[in-house]
Amino acid sequence: MTNIQKDYKKISFQGFKGAYSDLACREVFPNIETVPCHTFEDAFHALQSGVTDLAMIPVDNTLAGRVADVHHLIPKSGLHIVGEHFLKIEHALLGIKGASLEGLKHVHSHIHALPQCRNIIKELGLIPHVHADTAGAAQEISNKNDMAHGAIASTLAAEFMAWMSCAPTFKMRITTQPVLSFYRVMKNYPFMMKIQFSSPALSLASVTSPPRFIRPWAGLRPTGLTC
Repeated sequence: MTNIQKDYKKISFQGFKGAYSDLACREVFPNIETVPCHTFEDAFHALQSGVTDLAMIPVDNTLAGRVADVHHLIPKSGLHIVGEHFLKIEHALLGIKGASLEGLKHVHSHIHALPQCRNIIKELGLIPHVHADTAGAAQEISNKNDMAHGAIASTLAAEFMAWMSCAPTFKMRITTQPVLSFYRVMKNYPFMMKIQFSSPALSLASVTSPPRFIRPWAGLRPTGLTC
């Protein structure tokens, strides 16, 4: 990753406190304040307006694919991508204080997190409920204060909700652990990125770039690339 650590104080992300984007911010910048935003547009606006110094934006999930909204927003934001971070996703089953596995009947989480944890949901006989994001589901269940309802989210979400985990943190019972890719974004960072492929053993499967929206499907095409 590009080293841009300076006197930055705030970094914005989309979601509630304890979201995986929040976790990514804290992994890369453990000493600066994270600022939750309702939408991706809000996270970009916080950076554009000077409320934050950086933004951490998810762009790809190895299981769920690209985060489509972000690839529409970045080209017209006027902001610069200055780094990339990969976050290994490890979910936890959370319940309010006093809850038990035996008493849980319902589980709430993001539309992609639920199928990733289908084995544990089936094993416990839980009824799944879809939410817009994992930390938001955790917050709603915390407010609900019903021991029959739990959430699948990060352990960081539990810290902010003053919860205790009613089950040990579990890794998703799937063949491949999902990984979230993030872009670190900031203003006023003009740079030229040059990529040189010199290995004779290079096997390039694909090159992906978001489309320009000046005219349909006018991609940001790499030049001078041969395989």
